[in-house]
Amino acid sequence: LDDSIYSSLIGFVNVDGKHVSVSRKCARDLCPVVPTVNSIVLAKITSINARMARAQVLSVGTESVMEPFPAIIRAQDIRIENSDTLQVSKCFRPGDVIRAAVISLGDSRSFYLSTARAELGVVYASSEGMPMVVVDAERMRCQKSKVVQPRKVAIS
Repeated sequence: LDDSIYSSLIGFVNVDGKHVSVSRKCARDLCPVVPTVNSIVLAKITSINARMARAQVLSVGTESVMEPFPAIIRAQDIRIENSDTLQVSKCFRPGDVIRAAVISLGDSRSFYLSTARAELGVVYASSEGMPMVVVDAERMRCQKSKVVQPRKVAIS
């Protein structure tokens, strides 16, 4: 062999006698956070249409990303049930922050996300400049006007 050591992590090499390890605790520019399949992410909805919502991934797990990653949530990946009659506009609105799972690395333009589990969905929404409060898994209420709006809410 060529006496080389290969690592699946980017980071700092620690040599302690015969033991070699790589630490992920590295400088931010050397260790960027990138979503992988099954990662749980926080993302902000940027636009919606009848077939999908577009979002920007803001964090992966508990780590913030250096720059947002573009993502898509297809209508069939929003809920497990009734995906054929689902209306994206009744699940998300631009500006909502969602918790989602990465289901595919997608194409060169976007990651594919899913909120088709109870603990995934909208975690923050605002109306009239104020945070909305959760009513149930399908609705949130404006604290100011008391108007109830439909959402696919993340239930912990």
